[in-house]
Amino acid sequence: MDGDLLRGLIKRNWDIPCDRIMKITDTAWDIDNGYVIKEYGGERELGRNILLMEHLGKWQIPTGQIIESSRGLKYVEMEGRYFLLTRKLRGKEVLSIKGFPGVARQMGRIIGQLHRGLAGFQDEIDVWENSLLGELQGWIRDSLMKDRWQMVSQEDFENTCGHLEQLYEGLPKQLIHRDVHFGNFLFDQGEFSGYIDFDLSQRNIRIFDLCYFLLGLQSEEESRMPWEEWRQVVEDVKDGYGEVVEMTPEEERAIPYVMQGIELLFVAFFLNEGDGANAAGARDLYIWLREELGMNHVQIKTIVAHSELVDAAAGWFHEKWGIPLEAYRESMEECLCGQNSVPQWYVALDGNQIIGGLGVIENDFHDRKDLAPNVCAVFVEEEYRCQGIAGKLLRYVCEDMEKRGIGTLYLVTGHDSFYERYGWEFLCMVRCDGEEELSRMYIHRG
Repeated sequence: MDGDLLRGLIKRNWDIPCDRIMKITDTAWDIDNGYVIKEYGGERELGRNILLMEHLGKWQIPTGQIIESSRGLKYVEMEGRYFLLTRKLRGKEVLSIKGFPGVARQMGRIIGQLHRGLAGFQDEIDVWENSLLGELQGWIRDSLMKDRWQMVSQEDFENTCGHLEQLYEGLPKQLIHRDVHFGNFLFDQGEFSGYIDFDLSQRNIRIFDLCYFLLGLQSEEESRMPWEEWRQVVEDVKDGYGEVVEMTPEEERAIPYVMQGIELLFVAFFLNEGDGANAAGARDLYIWLREELGMNHVQIKTIVAHSELVDAAAGWFHEKWGIPLEAYRESMEECLCGQNSVPQWYVALDGNQIIGGLGVIENDFHDRKDLAPNVCAVFVEEEYRCQGIAGKLLRYVCEDMEKRGIGTLYLVTGHDSFYERYGWEFLCMVRCDGEEELSRMYIHRG
């Protein structure tokens, strides 16, 4: 809206100074650093927001105080456009969680306090009933299908939906904020000072807000925290939330799949907007989540550091690939000698059970002896697939071999469009021993 028109609207309807108007968003303006006026396209949406702010105020939850017009109206209508004036909350948004000790736990408490307040009156107002699972099984699936599953594989999508569906019915549902990020939470000298923007509020699973906030911290790849650092932030936010609202065991188990579902939502949204770059960014975060969160209960161990696993690992690889048991045992014994960087062997364990593994040997039985060393025997048990375990193993072996002075690895396979997800590039075709058809050779450069 034009500044002069907005100034005229304010002077006609509110008895406040209006010397300086600064645009905040396309529908919100700062008035003299003391007030905020916001435009709404519909009276129903505005009315719901007014009720939300008034009820939260009764619970001593800080939101913008509504300033009535000179005629005693809570909002003003002009040519089918609706305007709400509120007193500006003190403080400003936190731009990053880094450099603010304790803010993660504090944010958990803040979200918990908001949820407790929202739950106290959710039956008194007309709210939008929504379901993350319903969206996934509806328009999100349709959008990814229209994309012919190029951005996200149907197998990965179905795996995420399947896990979420198993837990969804038991997840607590209530009125939530739905747009929880630092831009909507204000802090004044390190202390929380208020919530803003309830435009997307809806009834949904309550852990949506926690997951949405945590994902927002990782949305920009260039500022993405390492896994262990972010994992600690996740635990701190959960601990803070738990001080106010008790999380259920179902919610704890569902968090990885809710996070994945939210990123699938963003992939589909950006695809529908024709924004391939942001769709790919959401897809990359989705893959990262599947790899990292799917590994919470899984440990990767090297045989060189765990000699007690030799017999079990040799037997497991023998069972999966049919190569003589002694061949694996001899290779692992050579690995334990520690004289050379190759061979090496790795297993993924769920408790004491081997559920995946791979090795690094000089040549994986093909005619290009110059392309060495080779990652070999990559295998994940069927019931553990589509949880990012293979990707985690592949990344682990590349990092470990680089520490051992080997930056370039090769891998021969019959698979197409799998290893590319993890930074491998197709190099050439090779002939494996005793095979008539050629196989694909991939390379991973350190």
